[in-house]
Formats: sequence, structure tokens, C-alpha cells
Amino acid sequence: MGKTSEEHIGETPDELRVPEFQSLSELCEYFDLGQLIETKTLEGGSESRTACLITSRGKYILKTYLTGSLEKLAIEADFLEFLKRNNFKCGAVHSPEVFIFDGSYSLIFNFVEGSHPEINLKNLGVLGVQTATFHQLSAIFPGVKGLQNENDTLPKFYIHRDLCRENIIQNDEDFYFIDFEDLRIDTPVRDIVRIIETWCVGDAGEIDVDRVNLFIEEYEKSRPLSEAEKRQIPGLFESLLMSKLNYRSSTYAREQDPVKKEKLRLSVIHTQKMIDAFTRDRSILENL
Repeated sequence: MGKTSEEHIGETPDELRVPEFQSLSELCEYFDLGQLIETKTLEGGSESRTACLITSRGKYILKTYLTGSLEKLAIEADFLEFLKRNNFKCGAVHSPEVFIFDGSYSLIFNFVEGSHPEINLKNLGVLGVQTATFHQLSAIFPGVKGLQNENDTLPKFYIHRDLCRENIIQNDEDFYFIDFEDLRIDTPVRDIVRIIETWCVGDAGEIDVDRVNLFIEEYEKSRPLSEAEKRQIPGLFESLLMSKLNYRSSTYAREQDPVKKEKLRLSVIHTQKMIDAFTRDRSILENL
């Protein structure tokens, strides 16, 4: 069986002994997943491959990481185990043990049933509460204080960095955060501005003040933002938009597939609309 999270803590990368599997059946036996019935390849990001393993005991997610160090994956696994122990709803690891499959470091996750949530005021309220709870737990993750820069004047801890609809699963009234590949120490405001960008902007690129206010209101019921954190929001939002525009524009220029290229073209146009709208009126985020 795989190691527990507690057994990983304190180990250096060289001390982590990583098992390697040549077949899915061998992997299923090692992690006691049951007999493999079917494998379905899922759409993944540029940094990982994802498959759903359907076994005699249920469904599991096999994620094979194309980038990232063993130490980084061990931290991600430990962090998700910590969230699970504290009853936070997320795509939890089935085992925190990192292993090698198909030549790359990998992890096994429990499958989360559900669908991506619709963007509406009710769901934004739920997301506000869930995000605040996530940040509160992250702030007390063991060892996180020792990883901060001594010059940091604002709270920093592990954040998700990509809480778009595609990285949230809704099951009835519950929201589950998934895909923690971008996990790193940073200000929680970066999670907030990513949510504003993906949940609170209309088709014309304008920020919906009602959506933003509702999200912030629900968030602050559990974790009030300091004035310094609120002052960060406009600048980090603008920085995020410029980063997205540069990335999407360069990716569009390289893309050869016509379907993907058209999708990227529309994404570039929408991002530019957001930048133009924010340039015209920054007051929504400056007056939170």
C-alpha cells in the first residue's frame, strides 16, 4: 500500500522512494483499486495527461505529470491529504504516494461525480464561502509559515491559482476544487482575481459589479480581506489580463489546428475586451 501523508513529511527528494509500474493492472493491484474494467482518456492540460480508471471498486483518476519535480508533486499530495483530513471538498488523492507510470511521475485521485457549475449569483455565493474556507485551511497547513519570504508584509500560503469553472465540480449543493497543478505559495488575492476574471465578466468584457460584490461579501463572512489585500486586487487583475493576452496571442500564432486556432482567436478578442473595459473604468475593483 502507499505511504501516508505523515510518512512523506520531512523527507527530502532523494529520500522519496518512488515505485514504478509498467501496466495499469499492476498499478490497480498495488493501490488496491480493484480489477480494471475500462480506461477512458480525459481532456488534460498542457502539463499532464489524465485518464479515468473504471474498476470493480469504482472510478479513479490517473494523472500523469509531464512537468514538475518529485518534490513538488509530494507537496501537492500532502496538501490534498491535509484538505481531506479537514473535510474540505476537493479532488482528493486516493493515496499520497507519488509513483512513475509511462515514464512520468503520477498520482491516483478519487473520482468526483458531478458537472461544472453554472455561472450565476447563487453559485458565486457558494464559491465565495468555499474559497474563503480553502484559504483559511491553507494558512494553517503545517510548515507554510517557514516557506514565506521574510520581507512579505501580507499573508501568503498555498493557493490554487486557477479556480475557473473547469476546475470545480458541483455535486448537488457541494463544490469540489480539482486540478491543483498550479499550487504554490502566493497571496490569496491571486485566487480572487482569477475568479473575478472567469466568473464576473460579461460578454462585452465588462466587470459585473453585482457578481463581484456578492462573491466578496460571501468570502468575507469567513475570511475578511485586509485593506492592503483589497488594494492589491486592481493591479493583480490587470496583470492577470495582460499575462493572459500575451500567452493566448503567442499560442494562437503557433497553433496549427484550425478548430483550436479559432477558439484561441476568440479568446484573444475577449481578453482584449476585458482589458479595454477595465482601462475605461477601474472603480469597481478600486472601491471594494
